[in-house]
Amino acid sequence: MRAPRNIFLLSLLLVLLACAPALQAQNATAADPANATNASDAAPAEEVAEPPVEPPVDPQVEINNTLLGLADSMDSLRSAIKDREKMVKSASTPSQREELEAEIDALVAAVRERQKNFEQVAAGVDLDALSAQQTNSLDWSSDLKELLSPILTELKKLTARPRDLERLRAEIDRLNLVLPKIDAGLQRMTELKSETKDKDLAKRLTNFIDSWQEKRDNTASALSVAQLKLKEKLAEDTSLVSLLQRVFQNFFLSRGKNLLMALAAGGLVFAVMRLALRLSLSTSRGKRWAKKSTFFRAATVVYTFLCTLAATLMGLIILYNAGDWVLLGLTLLLLIGIIWSAKYNIATFTEQVKLLCNLGAVREGERIVYNGLPFKVGRINYYTTLVNPLLQGGTVRLRLDDLYNRTSRHVHAEEEWFPTRKGDYVILDDGTFGQVLLQTPEAVTLSVYGGNRQHYGASSFLAMKPRNLTTGFGHLVTIGIDYKHQAQALEEIPALLEQDVRTGLEQAGYGPQITGFFSQFKTAGESSLDLAVYAGFSGELASDYWALQRLLARLVTQSCTERGWNIPFPQRTLHIATSESTKNGCTADAALP
Repeated sequence: MRAPRNIFLLSLLLVLLACAPALQAQNATAADPANATNASDAAPAEEVAEPPVEPPVDPQVEINNTLLGLADSMDSLRSAIKDREKMVKSASTPSQREELEAEIDALVAAVRERQKNFEQVAAGVDLDALSAQQTNSLDWSSDLKELLSPILTELKKLTARPRDLERLRAEIDRLNLVLPKIDAGLQRMTELKSETKDKDLAKRLTNFIDSWQEKRDNTASALSVAQLKLKEKLAEDTSLVSLLQRVFQNFFLSRGKNLLMALAAGGLVFAVMRLALRLSLSTSRGKRWAKKSTFFRAATVVYTFLCTLAATLMGLIILYNAGDWVLLGLTLLLLIGIIWSAKYNIATFTEQVKLLCNLGAVREGERIVYNGLPFKVGRINYYTTLVNPLLQGGTVRLRLDDLYNRTSRHVHAEEEWFPTRKGDYVILDDGTFGQVLLQTPEAVTLSVYGGNRQHYGASSFLAMKPRNLTTGFGHLVTIGIDYKHQAQALEEIPALLEQDVRTGLEQAGYGPQITGFFSQFKTAGESSLDLAVYAGFSGELASDYWALQRLLARLVTQSCTERGWNIPFPQRTLHIATSESTKNGCTADAALP
């Protein structure tokens, strides 16, 4: 289910590649001014050799000078070729002949290069753009090469201008470094020639000087051509706003139009097929079929897959008919990537399909525990809804993969979804008493003593074992009477005590809310006979929880006082041994309060 992020990245790449023709047509970017500045800094060597101040050169004059230099260079090269051809005829050894033929081949290639430069400068057009593109050799199979070659072409076009500028700058820098070295070599050979008295050595030096002079002319000509090309490239700069307008205009008129048509056609096919499903389900027969939950969900998943497949095929057909191989190739690569990534998640994908078919470990209408709280599973879909009816904001939306590795179970009819409701009075395990003001899937807020608010995490609140007093509660009071009332302690006193306490509760206005009552003998303690008095109340008296506890204790004590039933203090028995009693084996007991 992580595919949307990858789809977004590939879509961004698709748009960039689609914009490449416009970028190639304009040959400009927003960074050109900076590049122009760098270009002006890239040729300092040539400017240093010239006078400090000179009038600006007319571009037309500069072009004419460059053409003249190229023409002279070609004439010189052709003359050198003729000389080498004559030398080949008169060569005495095969090695000399091979060496001269290699030199002729190099000179012919140089003439072709000068001729190409001459045509390009004269026409003002890049000849590479006019020549048919040669197919680059790739290591992939022929089918994959045909699929990817348009995409690689667009990538090259996208970066053509920056690469050309960088190549020209590097060439100018190299030639600026080579030219001074050639001049230094010519000067040294000229000095050696003037100093030598050997005619044979002078003749050889003359030949080398001519060769190096030719090399110097060729280098200077190449430098002039490279500088002119760089200036022409930089002169093609346009404003950023104009560039963006033309880029988007070109995109929407060509690839953008094809992309929109493909998306529209695919979306239309998907919508029509989904609408057909809804219309079929709206009939009486369709409604009966939809009641078969398991089969219906499985068929719906399969049909949704077929809808997606049909929409994708329709988009591919549109791109194929439009002849847009770049978008078609990118779409196929995207589909291959999705299928390839799905191969590694086949187990997760299978489990999610089972969940969509309502055949997984989590099923609709069952009870599931999420973040420590119980929820009822709603309709399972790509986004599933969990509902707890007793919580405020108790609807939680989960992605399908969030249900992975979870289980649900059947709901019992008497199960509560939460121990409390808003407005209930509770008492927690630590003795905290309060009224529930708010309960959500994240937190529970209680109003405690003095109106203060106390907040608990929902799962922490459940861990404190809250007792809901609103559903009913009771108080148990234990009281001890003296052993002298032992004869009446089993029947008579409990009955009279119940009568007195019940009457007191009724007089206090709590009679209708009494849900249970008993007064019984509990146990015979060390110093008293203990009686247990219990009174149960309905939940509407939950707010008087502590008041009723105090009232019950007061009524029990009041009844014992009025009827003369002594309530003894706890006593201990101390055994005191005397000398005579010790002799007789007897002890004296004294009761201490």
